[in-house]
Amino acid sequence: MIRRNTKLFVFDNSTIKLLKCLSVVRRNVGSVGDLILGVVRREFYNRRSFRKRFFFAVIMATKKIIFRKAGAYYVRFPRSGVLLLKDEKDSLFGTRFYARIPIEIRKSAFRDICQFSRKTF
Repeated sequence: MIRRNTKLFVFDNSTIKLLKCLSVVRRNVGSVGDLILGVVRREFYNRRSFRKRFFFAVIMATKKIIFRKAGAYYVRFPRSGVLLLKDEKDSLFGTRFYARIPIEIRKSAFRDICQFSRKTF
């Protein structure tokens, strides 16, 4: 469950480390595969500055347990994280990302992310 003011790790190779959620688009509470609007809170030092810049992002992982419809299966991630999107909201901000893709992403509007992944679970 991702709400306002939730701090999220960024799973791609951009210089941004931490993103703060400002709102979940079209919902009150977000889960895996939802779109959020966030602001940059922390980034790598000695790099190009994105401080206080707004980004759209896709939720890739949540600490909250995700129950699957196929029986008693569930997925739990060690930390909550997102992938940043460009202004057009159709391509990724970074060139690579370091996260496994949950099956819920395939069912969402962001199926193109699955093309760049090595593993899906």
